[in-house]
Amino acid sequence: MKTQTFVRLSLLFPYALWVVLASFMVVMSKIFPASESLPIFSALLTISFIYAFGILVWGIPYSILALGLWIWSAKKDANTMKKVFIFSPLMLAILVAIEALFILGRDHGVPSDFGEAVLALGGLSILFGYGTIGMVAGLYKLLRMGNFIEQEDETTSTQLETF
Repeated sequence: MKTQTFVRLSLLFPYALWVVLASFMVVMSKIFPASESLPIFSALLTISFIYAFGILVWGIPYSILALGLWIWSAKKDANTMKKVFIFSPLMLAILVAIEALFILGRDHGVPSDFGEAVLALGGLSILFGYGTIGMVAGLYKLLRMGNFIEQEDETTSTQLETF
C-alpha cells in the first residue's frame, strides 16, 4: 500500500472506531451491569458512550468533511494531504457549529446558550479528532515497521515520519 492510499483510507477510521466502541459498549454493559462495574470499565464505557452516541452530532458533518477531503486528495501527494488532514478536527468543529446553528436555530432563532453549546461540541470534536489522528499515526508507524506501506523517496518518507 502507498502512503497516499493509507492517508485517504484513514478517513474511514472514525467510522471503524465507532463500530468498535459501540460494540464494546454493548458487550461490556451486558457483562458488567452498572452496579457491578469496575471504575476502569465505567471510564471506558463512558468514553465509548460519548463517542458512540456522538455520531448523532458528528456523523453528518464528518461524512461531508471526509467526502470533501477524499475528493480533494485524489491527485495530491502524501505530504500535502498530511498538512491538510491535520487540520480536519478544526474543520469538523466548524461544520458541527454550522450544524448546531441549523438545528438549534431553525425554529426559534439562536438560543442564548448557543455559544456554550458550540464551544462544548467544538471542543469534543477537536479532542476526539486529534485523538483519532494520534491513533491513525500510531497505526501508520506500525504498518511502516511491518513493511505494509511502501517505502517512498527520502524527502517524503522523512516528512511523513511525523504523521
